[in-house]
Amino acid sequence: MAEKSTALEELVQRVLEAHNNRDAKAAAEYYEEGAVVEELTLGRSSTDLTGIRVTCQEWFDAIPDTQVESNAILSAGDRVALVYTMSGTFRGVLPGLEDAVIGSRFTVQGCVFWEIGQSGKIIRETGLWDLDSARRQIHGDTTEASS
Repeated sequence: MAEKSTALEELVQRVLEAHNNRDAKAAAEYYEEGAVVEELTLGRSSTDLTGIRVTCQEWFDAIPDTQVESNAILSAGDRVALVYTMSGTFRGVLPGLEDAVIGSRFTVQGCVFWEIGQSGKIIRETGLWDLDSARRQIHGDTTEASS
């Protein structure tokens, strides 16, 4: 079991490296053809490698200094969860956040859940991150939301 756990953690690290290098093609290589990717925060989904590459590239074009840092990796069987901190600066328009102030910087918490297929590649992804915090930051409001 530890061997599989290590392989899943290595997969997560490779995916993070591709994202931190803003390499959409490399990021998509870790998904099986036909993988389902649901980005719950912005209500977007992709069901093929082309869609995954396009979505990644749109993000990297809009936020070219994107950085994702792993806070925790949890795995069980063929599933893995990543809790992360993501940051970047808006330099362009991102579908779902068209109203972001160009030049605004953000740092948010998020998590992603992956199911890994027999090939060792991702077959399903569900991700979400703190949209409220991002919106406050990209509109210049640095105060925390009240409880």
